[in-house]
Amino acid sequence: MKDEKIALDSLTIADLIRFYQHPSKMFAQGALNLYLDDRAVNLDDVEPFSADHLESYLLKQDLLAASLLPNDEHEQAVHRIEQVLQVAKLSGKFPDLPSTATQFETWLEDTEHFSEVIINQGCENPEFVDCHIRVGAELTPLESSTPLIISAKVPVKLTNHGTQLVFYRSSSAKAKDLFTLYIHQLFVQVWQCQNRETANYHEHPLSQVKSTCGFYFNAKAQAVDQFNVAIVDDAQDQLTQFLYFYLQGQQQALLLNGDLAGLVFKKSRGKTVEMTQARFEEFWLGAGMQGKDAIKGFGEDPYIQYFWPQCPDLDDYLPQLTALYQGLYDCVTKISNKGEQA
Repeated sequence: MKDEKIALDSLTIADLIRFYQHPSKMFAQGALNLYLDDRAVNLDDVEPFSADHLESYLLKQDLLAASLLPNDEHEQAVHRIEQVLQVAKLSGKFPDLPSTATQFETWLEDTEHFSEVIINQGCENPEFVDCHIRVGAELTPLESSTPLIISAKVPVKLTNHGTQLVFYRSSSAKAKDLFTLYIHQLFVQVWQCQNRETANYHEHPLSQVKSTCGFYFNAKAQAVDQFNVAIVDDAQDQLTQFLYFYLQGQQQALLLNGDLAGLVFKKSRGKTVEMTQARFEEFWLGAGMQGKDAIKGFGEDPYIQYFWPQCPDLDDYLPQLTALYQGLYDCVTKISNKGEQA
């Protein structure tokens, strides 16, 4: 690692989330001013198949927002849903075919089921609260002697399970989603520690937060997947570790992508699948599927190709990945929702 000090006085939780999605890309663009051809950059965050899925995802998000309007605005919600569908039909972004109307009906049914699950748990329409925390300059390799300010807009709601941070998306849960839940829980716990002795602390909505929950619609299984993060015992240390590697990632390309961590901690029937060099190489090369079901190899990403032209030795990176992400995969738990199928 390099020894240069980093001049940084503030960042956001959104910055951390983007960084851990793709650390080497952030380094290339931020430090080297290197922008490589990456036309599909945003598609993996929604539905990993084609550009058409981006439009369908955005439509389903709009339908969900309309479906989650308060009960006393039912007529307005119905009107808003009709309006969303009409705009989609006229947008030219969807095929002018009879099957499109059927597809819209399916998405609307999925959305109604998804919104019902969210509403039944009292998790709809959380309030976004602006807040910040301070991290001491002793966190190397910071150049300034002043604290680092980290800010966030935090979605808070008094739900059936107490005051929680609440997230939901009309897509299956990705590694980024689990990281989002975990990093926000860490952030709020550190905020609570830093503000517990301040005046009117107990009147602040964040003072009552005990956990974080996320809802994601798994279209393939026609089910709502729910994840939860309870109190993390060493939240300050965990957040500091993520900040440390974020700062290191401003100086060099790091292979700490969230998707790679998801592979390392992948489970089958409740047991972690052993991470071997063979599995790593298959993930890197995108082997295993053909035709329309083919998955782009991790190593085909232009930024990964630039810094690692060949698949590296897993043993060089596995200890760091495991140490950094172990807490996340220990604390983010999937909640069973038996019987909640569309």
